[in-house]
Amino acid sequence: MSNGLKRFFYFWRFPLIFFVLFWVLLWLTTKVNGDAGGILSAIWLFIVIPGLLFFTIRSIYLWIRSVVTYHRTGIRDEVLVFSEVDFMCGIIDAIADEIDSIRELSGSMKLRYLGFRIVGIGLVIAGSIGAILCYPILLLVVIWSLVIIAGATLWIMANPSRYNLRVSGARMVPFHGDIAIDELFNVLKTISTSLGTPEMANVRGFKNRVIVYGSSSDAYIYVVYRAHLFDYYYVSTIASYSLNDELPEDSNSDKIGDGNIQDFAYYLDELADTVKEAVAIAAVDFCQ
Repeated sequence: MSNGLKRFFYFWRFPLIFFVLFWVLLWLTTKVNGDAGGILSAIWLFIVIPGLLFFTIRSIYLWIRSVVTYHRTGIRDEVLVFSEVDFMCGIIDAIADEIDSIRELSGSMKLRYLGFRIVGIGLVIAGSIGAILCYPILLLVVIWSLVIIAGATLWIMANPSRYNLRVSGARMVPFHGDIAIDELFNVLKTISTSLGTPEMANVRGFKNRVIVYGSSSDAYIYVVYRAHLFDYYYVSTIASYSLNDELPEDSNSDKIGDGNIQDFAYYLDELADTVKEAVAIAAVDFCQ
């Protein structure tokens, strides 16, 4: 495509699209009767015509601004960003990442993924319908909004990689095979991190001992524990007063940082990568 033609489509592509939609829907409304014809007429009148006017005026403004800038400075904008192309490429990349993430999951995690996605989208749809139908009643709208939030949460939690991107306080690390926490701990002890090496400890809220990074003198510690029923480990940060055991005082007090969000995110990402490496090593040993 020549540069002139590229510039033409850059400025006038949206008016052209709505111009085509204008005549296509106008033709369809003459061919379709009943409710469908009424819907098409409403789309033509309230969406297509306003869209055609808006994008035509916008394109004229952008084109005039480009011409004036060129005559004033002698510089023509050559970086033409087709936002809709970038948007579609982003969607395609997201779908590809989603497929790659699913391929890395074990059988039980794939079932979990499917179940969470189905229930999540169901709750979002039900919550949206309920909120619309109960609009005048504030309490019911709030309840249905909570249902929508629950559905969105399940949708996010279905995919570990998406969960890790959107949740700041924890990381999920899926694995294959039956890797017990003791086996994972034995591997983690051989891997050095910014937080040193881990210990096993009893922590309030956990039935069994978990893997802990940090010391009793730190305000916060990092714990690694296995989720029930599904094949993944959690890496999260909790207050050190949750410890039932005293950890060695010489561990990593000078390396924990100031306890701000950036520190937490950095160490969580590092430990998640470390656990992922340890899981891969333990899975090889499990297969052997």
